[in-house]
Amino acid sequence: MTTLTDAEVVAAFMDSFNERGVDGASEWVTSGVEMHSAPGWAGKPLYIGVDGARELAAEWTESFDEYEWVPGRFEEVRGGCVTALFRHRGRTRDGVRIDAPLAAVFEVTDGLVDRVRFFFTWEEALEAAHVEEEVQ
Repeated sequence: MTTLTDAEVVAAFMDSFNERGVDGASEWVTSGVEMHSAPGWAGKPLYIGVDGARELAAEWTESFDEYEWVPGRFEEVRGGCVTALFRHRGRTRDGVRIDAPLAAVFEVTDGLVDRVRFFFTWEEALEAAHVEEEVQ
């Protein structure tokens, strides 16, 4: 059996979310996974467990007919910490197309996502992960 890097675990989590939603992605998370919503999010700041992840995803995507994460760059910052810079895009129920940056800092433990902190800008995620680098 091949052991995945932490960045590969995050990529698999995102691919599973795109293919099968939260239930698909749940195979890549711990039972007590913490999902921290992006600063300024209208909902709760913290969602816990797979049920919490379902709640956050439902709130996030409720106004969309189509929604996906478009992977960008995954970088292992230090053991168990991965920054993910990606885009989220889709089409709202009103027909408006969305294509905007989104980012997250993932904490991976024993091959499973244990904590995710979302951000609306790549710079915020890099700052949260203590990465000093300009994003293009």
